[in-house]
Amino acid sequence: QEGLYQQLRDIHADLGRHYDWIGTGREGGSHDESTAIFYDTRRLVPVEHDTHSLSDTPRVLGSNTRGAALPRIGTWVRFRDRAGGGREFHVLNTHFDHVSQYARERSAQFLGRRIAAFDPATPVLVTGDFNAAAHDNRAYDTPLATGLVDTWDAAADRGEPYATFHGYKPLT
Repeated sequence: QEGLYQQLRDIHADLGRHYDWIGTGREGGSHDESTAIFYDTRRLVPVEHDTHSLSDTPRVLGSNTRGAALPRIGTWVRFRDRAGGGREFHVLNTHFDHVSQYARERSAQFLGRRIAAFDPATPVLVTGDFNAAAHDNRAYDTPLATGLVDTWDAAADRGEPYATFHGYKPLT
């Protein structure tokens, strides 16, 4: 999340020639943050994809109707697995607002509706910056109520809990 176009190009170059990415900036161009999805072209074939605003007008990139501090987006791709007998699955990457709880909750509801529109036989992997604490925020709980599973909770083995945003303070 928050990848600027030049950062995405740098990541792409570092990953190597067998990787590609799908996504656009939150206002529809290359000048702002993206929720790009990188993938290995040797393994995966994108079948369809879209980027939508987390707003009441999701088809209008850059729209912000929920009081978020910034326009927010989500990108999804339906992949076909070359090595998995052609099995298909969806990947959705998103970024919820960091200021407005209302916007986060509405974004989580939209996420649930978006996933419900996918073929129910197709697995879904969701990644994102939800700007919400696990097990302590409706923006976290709402996606789990749709049937998603938090891989941290489901993992048989895991290390110590950690945060990826430190707020310029020690990790908690």
